[in-house]
Amino acid sequence: MHTRQFHAAAQDFIKTIKPLLGEYDITFMDASGAVLASSIPGRAGFLHHGAAEAARKKKPVAIHAGNIADYHGSYEGVCFPVIKNDALLGVVGIRGVPDEVEPTAGLLAACVGLYLGHNVGEVRARLRRDMRQSLLESVTGDAPPPPETIREKGRELGIDCGLPVRVVAVRAPLPLPELEKAATGGDWFDDARDLAGVFGGVVLIARHVPDGASIDMAAEQLRDSLRRSLRGGGDVGIGIGSLCAAWSQTRFSRQEATALACLGDGVRSIDSPAGRMTYLLGGTLRQGETERCLERLDSALRQGSGEKNYRQTMRTLRAYCDADCHGGQAAKRLGIHKNTMNYRMNKIVSLLGLEHEEAFVREFFLRLLVLRDWSEEVTAVNR
Repeated sequence: MHTRQFHAAAQDFIKTIKPLLGEYDITFMDASGAVLASSIPGRAGFLHHGAAEAARKKKPVAIHAGNIADYHGSYEGVCFPVIKNDALLGVVGIRGVPDEVEPTAGLLAACVGLYLGHNVGEVRARLRRDMRQSLLESVTGDAPPPPETIREKGRELGIDCGLPVRVVAVRAPLPLPELEKAATGGDWFDDARDLAGVFGGVVLIARHVPDGASIDMAAEQLRDSLRRSLRGGGDVGIGIGSLCAAWSQTRFSRQEATALACLGDGVRSIDSPAGRMTYLLGGTLRQGETERCLERLDSALRQGSGEKNYRQTMRTLRAYCDADCHGGQAAKRLGIHKNTMNYRMNKIVSLLGLEHEEAFVREFFLRLLVLRDWSEEVTAVNR
């Protein structure tokens, strides 16, 4: 336990137990013998040589009137080491004639061990949560640390920070600490592989997905569990961001997951057509989000078509959308054969990665690209 935390716990214990001890004064020291807390005013900070010896030997030390000169900074009394699970938590001293106070000191040390041992567990758990939260914030931030730094910090927490990961956001009408506890319980969360913490108004989980598989079903089970815990009812929104093969991608996955979780009740994944469309539609309300998504699509189209054929590709796409996505009518407008039109559109859809999407999703993205291209032309004319 850190000195400050031991000091706080010791002070609390002194306030609780001193009235029961009557005339006896009690003092708490750390493993070096430094006084952390005492019922004797002005003792904090002094070095207690008797406590230092008790800590070193892990055995009680009796200080009598005859040998008190050997223990600088000490009073007559008994120093008992406080040990729990073979770990030295500190030393407790009780002032008085050793033969009179030794039984009380032994009992007091046992009580302190139970009390401080409980606090140690709480402090360690809280400290681990704080460190895990800090690591989560860094890996999902705008500039994540190098992979080796992430692995090293993960090892300090006993977490194997491996890739790939998906960022999951959970939102529900529960106090955030309670929601975090509920969201990281059970089989859903792997304490040895996953990171979790509170980010804004949601609980974020960077979930390790070794095989890159979908986690939609597990997310539905988590949602059902959370809904059962909502005594007064309420919406549970869970958003699942895109799969990240590098830590530099996790900030985008976080943005996706958070946006989807905040859209209301249900589980929404960026991998599903409906989730992707919902995210992009929601993104029109967030400055720059839609543009960033369209830039990626446009970049894929430019690279696949080549700069030389890019304008032809956009003319084909515009004709297709102007014809309400009817290939035959678009072919007539361009003066090309219907088969040529179908070939061009199949290539465009493939380059954009939309070949497996439903028709309305493909049309949505194609029309957005045309709208973006049209707006760029208008901007260029008006310069």
